[in-house]
Amino acid sequence: MNPKFFIYFSDILDHQVRDDKGRRVGYVHDIALKMNGEIYPKASELIVRRGLFRQRYARIGWDQINSFDEVVKLKINRSGIQFQKKRIQCDFSLCIDILDQQIVDVNNHKVVRANDIHFLRVENHLYVAHVDVGSRGLVRRLGWLSWVDRIVKLFSPHSFFLAQEDFISWKN
Repeated sequence: MNPKFFIYFSDILDHQVRDDKGRRVGYVHDIALKMNGEIYPKASELIVRRGLFRQRYARIGWDQINSFDEVVKLKINRSGIQFQKKRIQCDFSLCIDILDQQIVDVNNHKVVRANDIHFLRVENHLYVAHVDVGSRGLVRRLGWLSWVDRIVKLFSPHSFFLAQEDFISWKN
């Protein structure tokens, strides 16, 4: 399978994480970014969640990820992963610092909400390229995009919603 060059955060959020032997470790909970002055920050750690009622969290370095398509596959064994009760605190993470935050668009003088993150995929690394502030991004994050697209196509096949992507470039 040929990997996509661009990936939305909502497309990998809550995906299964499996160890080097294919055993389930948990689910993607968040991604930490390395903020080192680059124009496009690079994903540095994967935050994994396991458990339903008594959730536990673990931090996995991005260098320990083998692939991340339908399932995130790790290079390490699950016995080497340390989970903790408290949510992992990072210097900068997508769920805490970007998603659902207000963004001031100084060009159009308006306030918008960050609904999703658009990554550029280079080999096995992810770089934040855009913040999706459109209604399509919110619908995608809720997991309703395919249903809403079908309904919109049924009633209005040439709707602006079907082609609309409302991004703010990360460098701006």
